[in-house]
Amino acid sequence: MVLEKFDEKTWAKILLTAELDDYEDFQLLKGYPDRKTFLLIETISKVVGIEVPALLELYGEYFLTYAIRMNFASMIRSLGDDLSTFIVNLDSLHNLLQLTYTEMVPPSFLGESGGPVMLVTYNSTRRGLYPIAVGLLRAVAAQIYNQVVEIVAKKTNTEFPEGTAYVEQVLLEIRVVSDSADSPSPLPSRSIEQESEGILAECAGPQPLLSNAQLTSLLPYHLVLDRQMRIVQCGRKLRQFNSGIRPGAAFGEAFSIANPLVGAEFAEILRFINSAFTLAFRRLHTLEQSKQVVPRTIFVKGQMRHLAEPDLLVFLGSLRVANLDQMQQDSLYMSDIPLFDVTRELITINQQQKADHTINQKLNEATAQLSKTTQALNAEKRKTDNLLYQMLPKRVAESLRNGERVDAEKFSMVTVLFSDIVGFTDICSGSPPEEVVSMLNSIFTKFDKHTEVNQVYKVETIGDAYMVVGGCPDRTEDHAQRVADQGLDMLASSRLVRAAGSYKDCSIRIRVGMHSGPVVTGVVGEKMPRFCLFGDTVNTASRMESHGCPGLVHMSEPSYLLVKDSHVTEPRGKIYVKGKGEMRTYFLLGRAGADCRVAMETAAEWKNVQTWDENKPSTSSAGANGDTSLASAAAEAAEIPTRTRICHLL
Repeated sequence: MVLEKFDEKTWAKILLTAELDDYEDFQLLKGYPDRKTFLLIETISKVVGIEVPALLELYGEYFLTYAIRMNFASMIRSLGDDLSTFIVNLDSLHNLLQLTYTEMVPPSFLGESGGPVMLVTYNSTRRGLYPIAVGLLRAVAAQIYNQVVEIVAKKTNTEFPEGTAYVEQVLLEIRVVSDSADSPSPLPSRSIEQESEGILAECAGPQPLLSNAQLTSLLPYHLVLDRQMRIVQCGRKLRQFNSGIRPGAAFGEAFSIANPLVGAEFAEILRFINSAFTLAFRRLHTLEQSKQVVPRTIFVKGQMRHLAEPDLLVFLGSLRVANLDQMQQDSLYMSDIPLFDVTRELITINQQQKADHTINQKLNEATAQLSKTTQALNAEKRKTDNLLYQMLPKRVAESLRNGERVDAEKFSMVTVLFSDIVGFTDICSGSPPEEVVSMLNSIFTKFDKHTEVNQVYKVETIGDAYMVVGGCPDRTEDHAQRVADQGLDMLASSRLVRAAGSYKDCSIRIRVGMHSGPVVTGVVGEKMPRFCLFGDTVNTASRMESHGCPGLVHMSEPSYLLVKDSHVTEPRGKIYVKGKGEMRTYFLLGRAGADCRVAMETAAEWKNVQTWDENKPSTSSAGANGDTSLASAAAEAAEIPTRTRICHLL
């Protein structure tokens, strides 16, 4: 019902809140404790924002739809030709279903004629569930009998005589608002039953044709009770099974009422006179091998009739046996059932139904387990997919998974970014390996989160180097702006990470370089395929990083032209770049409108500073490519220990 009227997210939230399992706690043909049922009802009410009574009415209406889907429509329609007779025979349907669903404890419905309205007394062993009956009866009237009815709960009673298992009684007033049915009939009243008794008396003739002995033989499971609930007459089989069942004996000494759940009182039985009754009595059975006397509980099901004269209750019943297994357990035989009794045929049918029920239950359990396994498999598949998509672009990974060839692809304009950690060599030499790995994991995890926010692709990491590309493999026009934002975010997050080992008092500083231009992409290798970028753009971006400055994003002129309107930049001037010659480069200071004063001060220190190249001497006293050379120039390396130099640089 929740899935149909709401959605899967709502159902998942309900399961999580109630701590219920979608497979273990919702199998068909399996009973569950009331505790779970009421917990589920309260949770659904809170999550969907519907009061419990309204929710139960909604469920009652849906239950009829579900029963029709499960091919119970013919059974429901067979209960009566209108709503009134349906209500009268509803208890009989419950009794029939109890043969299959042995743990079922259904409510009882007593219908009475009340003129233009129908009065139905609802009795239940559970409190607060009567709105389900309201919704169900309203749906039956509409879908089965084409009637629109108004149902009002008039009175609720929670006090019952001793011996009654019901804990709640609600009087429902049913009024027909509109009726498209052909000929509705009122609920049977006691006056109608009294008239039928008169007709039967006329049919019997002036004198009885059968003796008491013949009656007890023809009706082996009948009882006649007086107002004091003493047995006046009993069937032959009842006396044969239990010698205590005899005329003059008290009903309560030998029998108990299994259904409906009322006390063994004359007036109480009269209130439920329209219900089917199931009586239980003890049978003393002697085991053949040990000669031990073992009591057995035997059930007889039938109808109670009230004879106004001479004020007697008559029970006409037959053995209530579900299947052959129960007959064997109770040491009963087909000869104990009269030839005219349809119980003989029902036993055979129920035996087959039991076999089908067992098969269906095992099938449902297997289906639930399979669904649970499938869910776990899908969860693992999502994990492997996420891992695969971190190694390769999703489009490329799907092509490789499908066995398709991934051809090289040319991109006319992308932006590539490189970064590395300043002083990483000295940090590694002065720190335990596990601390270095922890440091790299901490900073790269932050970088990875930024790639998701800025929607750029992480190509790879090698040592302390981190490579990102924008505009590839998904083509975008604003690739340079995205990569610029990524570089700025990387600088900011790197300041939050401490260096490893003996440099843990210092924050990490990184160099970042970026360049824009054409590249060619392709998947290289079969054992461990990698998505690689090829072209001079990659080399130039790497040079921008290696010739860059700590705490700044260094970029080429093509990248500058793409981001100058969206970001704050500062010309660095012309510098000599290894393998490229003289190049005009720029510093990226921040996003447009941001406070860039700190970055400006840093850029001013490095403006027009020539970085070291092995093929050309440095023209600056700051000289050098590297980690310790820059530190040496700033801190006079010959006199300052390594740790001090690195901290100064960081």
